[in-house]
Amino acid sequence: VVKISQNREVGYLLSNGSFGHRPSKIETKDDVIEYIKKGALSFHISIERWIDLNILENKSSKKELNEYRLGWDFIIDIDAKSLELSKITARLIVDYLNERNIKPIYIKYSGNKGFHIAIPWEIFPETININKKDEIIEEETRKLFPDLARTLALYIADEIREKLKKIILLKFDEEEIKNFGVNNIEKFDPYEIIEIDTILISTRHLIRSLYSINEKTGNLSIPIKEKYIEKLSPEDASLNNYSYEGIP
Repeated sequence: VVKISQNREVGYLLSNGSFGHRPSKIETKDDVIEYIKKGALSFHISIERWIDLNILENKSSKKELNEYRLGWDFIIDIDAKSLELSKITARLIVDYLNERNIKPIYIKYSGNKGFHIAIPWEIFPETININKKDEIIEEETRKLFPDLARTLALYIADEIREKLKKIILLKFDEEEIKNFGVNNIEKFDPYEIIEIDTILISTRHLIRSLYSINEKTGNLSIPIKEKYIEKLSPEDASLNNYSYEGIP
């Protein structure tokens, strides 16, 4: 938790469902212990990395945030009606990224029914050409959050849509799909029962930290390797079963 929190805003969730003071930061193990003493149940970190977290103490304009943003990781947040649906989606996205030689890819199990697929900031180019007011301009990639990240997530979701639909229709019978809440099989859209969360892709949004407890299940949010997506069981992430493996 300490290592992954560097240059990031940290939020800690309290038992009443609200977050403690924001922005908070974790620089040492003592910080983690101090937040636990204050009642922290779980820790959440920002997708964005910041040059100076102090800028977040005051109400800042989009321009100010852009200037103080060091970079941002591209996170695809998958949640679904069942863990099996999330596994299918995660596999298709990972395969899609691998086919385009996008590496490294990190996968994190939420501790409940979802996954985060992460592409680190370090592999993005410093600048890209964008269309702005009918003119092609070069812009720093760090300043294009959240718009670029949201566009990428929606594009990937659309690219895998038909394959995702076919696999679900093959893997689950009609009754099972209806039990997920689908009323019309003929017009079935997989994103009725699977969510690739683009709301998450907004400035200062937080995601559950690696190795934080999921307060809904009591399981850990753990890193997993690509080959274990289909084999994953929630019991693998229980406090009693999991052995710390470090940060991928």
